[in-house]
Amino acid sequence: MAASQQNPVDVRALRQKKGLTQPQLAVLADVPQSDISKIENRKTGPSADKIKSVGKALDMTNEKIDALVSQLSHKHHIHAYCPNPECPTMKSVATSSGRIYQPTFKLIPQGSPRWCPCCGEVLITHCPNPNCNRPLHVQTQLPTNFCEYCGQKLAYDMPEFPEGEQTSNHTK
Repeated sequence: MAASQQNPVDVRALRQKKGLTQPQLAVLADVPQSDISKIENRKTGPSADKIKSVGKALDMTNEKIDALVSQLSHKHHIHAYCPNPECPTMKSVATSSGRIYQPTFKLIPQGSPRWCPCCGEVLITHCPNPNCNRPLHVQTQLPTNFCEYCGQKLAYDMPEFPEGEQTSNHTK
């Protein structure tokens, strides 16, 4: 196992040891303060260049900077969604022809459990179109209904329910 995964880099401790606040470090690294927060809380989002800028501002060694990039970089995470239309993670959207349940994409570390924490269903990580089958890739924060490569529909159309009737997790 790589040293970077055995000993995660603690950016918060390094920042506090230098006596810096998040806003001060953000100015030194020329990145938004929100990216400092994401890095300290081990969230994905900041680009490798921004992570490197933070590392340099904290006088980290190149080895530690590379380890931090490896720990937080998108290339070590995959997009996934729960395929269960009854799962509370699905977003219910009313349309003129019924309801559509849009998947909520999650960015999960490679090697982490691939089942939904809400319903236990196995998460979908690749396009369901057998001719595409590419890993899911979401470039925007907006919900999407289609594979960005082949256009395969990822949402579920549900019929209209009679007034007052509902599925277990979604109401009309």
